[in-house]
Amino acid sequence: MRVAGGRPGSWPERHAAVSLDFISGFPRFGLLGGTFTPKSEGDFVVVLPAPVPLDDVPYGEAPDRRAGLPGEFHAAVLRGLAEPTASEPFALPAGTLTLEAAGHDVVGTSSLVMLRVAQSLRRLLALPSFSEALLTDPALYELRPAAEPPSPLSNR
Repeated sequence: MRVAGGRPGSWPERHAAVSLDFISGFPRFGLLGGTFTPKSEGDFVVVLPAPVPLDDVPYGEAPDRRAGLPGEFHAAVLRGLAEPTASEPFALPAGTLTLEAAGHDVVGTSSLVMLRVAQSLRRLLALPSFSEALLTDPALYELRPAAEPPSPLSNR
């Protein structure tokens, strides 16, 4: 995917990965990782891994986890990388993001899960620097658009 008008020098060269496990009665897991290589001018380019069948390659010890990115999630990943959330300051850099790692659950992963993982990866790559405090801040992995108010607490 190519997005025209990348801004030079806004992201440093780096390797990063994000893995999110959503706990809500059944597993919903997503993993994306890769390398961003900046360019002095040009477009923002995303290179996706080759699509894999949804249930092809086992991932570690978890029986429903699979390595790879099924083609059905490509559009959601590209959207998460290229579109800002509601009130997010946003400018894509000039350069190439090559996704080299991906993972999903056979049952619970959806396009929405992969969209959120891609948004978190983009936010991580856009940070000027990494620190442990910053990487453990839940706001980096926020699961709702920034403009949406949090739901009220309930006593039930």
